[in-house]
Parts: sequence; structure tokens; C-alpha cells
Amino acid sequence: MSKHLPNKIKTRRLIIMATNETKEAKVSRYAAYIDALIAISPKSQATIAKEAGYKNPNNLSLIKSGKIPLPIDKVRALAKALDADSVRLMLMVLEERHPELLAFFRDEGTAPLTKDEKLVLEAFRRRFGDQRGASERVVEAIKSL
Repeated sequence: MSKHLPNKIKTRRLIIMATNETKEAKVSRYAAYIDALIAISPKSQATIAKEAGYKNPNNLSLIKSGKIPLPIDKVRALAKALDADSVRLMLMVLEERHPELLAFFRDEGTAPLTKDEKLVLEAFRRRFGDQRGASERVVEAIKSL
């Protein structure tokens, strides 16, 4: 990464590189994503590790290099420490480590919602409450966008 690029451009490139799937990559998508978030964070890796509940910052080095997996119970704390969307990170972890579990949740309609999805659902519930048939109108309106 060039030292001469503005930080905003570097940030976009890191996030895009981390979230694009590549067959050649040895590091998982979520590990690359975590690595990119750490790189652009104003916090030190030691601070991030502490906020995520790790006593040793080396754990984050091992996770972002793909040498050890990110424990499911650390996803929310790490996302918060990195100022990232915890649902997005959890979906990446589940997609890689437990694809059958993620498929089950998606098939049953119980997959975690992103912040944007929650906003849409809350707006729908406020506007329509228990009104029957409202979802069909909303779906058609979304399709027409």
C-alpha cells in the first residue's frame, strides 16, 4: 500500500480487499477483514485486544493471520472494539467455520439482521403494525426501486 495515498483511500482499499473472496488467499475472509480493521483503527492492537477480552494481544495476531480461529463468543466484543458491525463479522465467521449452521438460520428465516435490515423492519412494524397484506405492497415497492 502506497504511503502517499490519503488515509480514506487506503481505508477503502483495505476493506474492499478484505471483503472480496479470493480462491488463492490462504487467510480467511473474516481474518483479512479483522486485519484491515485493525490497520485502520486509531487504537493500538493491544488496546483492541484488551477491549475484546484478550489478555495477550498476540491472540489478535494469530487470528488475523488465520493461525487460530476467532471464537464465536469473542465476535461481538471484537466487533465493538473495532467499531465494526458485529452481525457482519459473525456472518463471515459462520460462513467459513459453520456453513451448515448459517444455512439453517437462513433457511428458517432466523439469520441475524444487519443494522440496515433492522431499520427496515422497525420502520415496517411502525408503519403497518399487524395489518395483513402489507408485506406484499412493501415488497412490490422495493422491487420497483
